[in-house]
Amino acid sequence: MARSTTVRKPAVSARNKQSRLSQSPQAFRPVQLAKLVDAVPAGTNWLHEMKYDGYRVLLAVGTEGARAYTRSGLDWSDRFSRIVDDPCVR
Repeated sequence: MARSTTVRKPAVSARNKQSRLSQSPQAFRPVQLAKLVDAVPAGTNWLHEMKYDGYRVLLAVGTEGARAYTRSGLDWSDRFSRIVDDPCVR
């Protein structure tokens, strides 16, 4: 049975978070894709995620808004407008 490990991040104040965000959302960056292998890595220090049918997008956030990109770099912000336009994203 694999052990779950939790990495705790230090608390970030709203001021520090704001200073880390750029004004405009960042441009698309290529995403890391899964690699098909015959067996899982040995040991307990690895993580995985279930693959469900659906969409995976990269959400780029800035103080002036957010953009949603597909893994190939298409801007699908209009298709994910409820997420991109949500004030909680900023």
